[in-house]
Amino acid sequence: MAEDTESQNQGKDASPPADDGEVISLEDLDQIIAEEDPEFSQQMKQISEDDDLKKADLEVMNLDENVEGEVAEEEKSTFIDKYPRLKKLINPLFKIKAFATSGILSLVDRFTDGIMNSFYWLKKDSPAKLKELLGQSKKWLKIIVDKVKLRIDLWKKVPKRQKLGYFASVVAILAVGVLVKSTLHEGWLPEITHPLLKSLEKPAEYVRAYDVKKDVVRLYDAFPQPEDFFQLPKIVVNLRRVRPYENPMAAAEVYLEVDSNETAVELKDRVKQVLDVLERTVEGFSYGEIRSISGKAKLKANIRYNINEILNQGRVTKVYVRNLILKP
Repeated sequence: MAEDTESQNQGKDASPPADDGEVISLEDLDQIIAEEDPEFSQQMKQISEDDDLKKADLEVMNLDENVEGEVAEEEKSTFIDKYPRLKKLINPLFKIKAFATSGILSLVDRFTDGIMNSFYWLKKDSPAKLKELLGQSKKWLKIIVDKVKLRIDLWKKVPKRQKLGYFASVVAILAVGVLVKSTLHEGWLPEITHPLLKSLEKPAEYVRAYDVKKDVVRLYDAFPQPEDFFQLPKIVVNLRRVRPYENPMAAAEVYLEVDSNETAVELKDRVKQVLDVLERTVEGFSYGEIRSISGKAKLKANIRYNINEILNQGRVTKVYVRNLILKP
């Protein structure tokens, strides 16, 4: 009994041989499924006998092809397609690139067409044009030669006296031209006095260059002297009228800093003239100009310049305003 049970178990567990090179038929596959899983085999049999499934339209799909198509579509979608906002920003650049490329290609086409047209003209039209140009040149040259011959014949018929008159006229015109040129530029008449020297560079034994900022000293600073001050009397003047100021006036006391005592003595001797210059200078300013800082600086500069214009020696170096009273 033990041997029979063992042989039955071995028969139950045994499966038909399936070598690597052997093909299993559908009947053998059904038999293997029935022996291994009778329940699954029964379900498959019921499905095959179902009339609704037999009438249904079935579509065969290749899963491998669908997977490959989806992968290919994913590979085709670029980085820019995944970000629409970035695509909107970059699209104008692509349009500019395409426009520039089309423009360059059009220029290349025009240049190529021009070269081809030039070669075509040289090959086809240029010989006829050259022949026409040579013909016209010969025609004009013949006309010129005929006119020259005619002029020579007419000149030969002119009397000798008339020819000498023409020749003398030409010589006289040339002589007058040379004389005018010599008079305007170099001069041909003897000079009674020597001309004034425009520069000492030619008669000098040597020439030296000076740096204006380092080597040159102002004349009044070359011989410095003790500075002195001079006080002018108080002045009261009317200022220049400018709306809305109807009757502006100014009262001022001015001190002058001079370069030497001699200049102060001259100012004392000519104080009335200096006061007149001072008053005329202040009267040229308006209330608004003297009131501003820049106007006061301009007033001092004008006073110094105008007083220096009337001095015989020395100069005013600085102007100080001790008191300044303004009435609008």
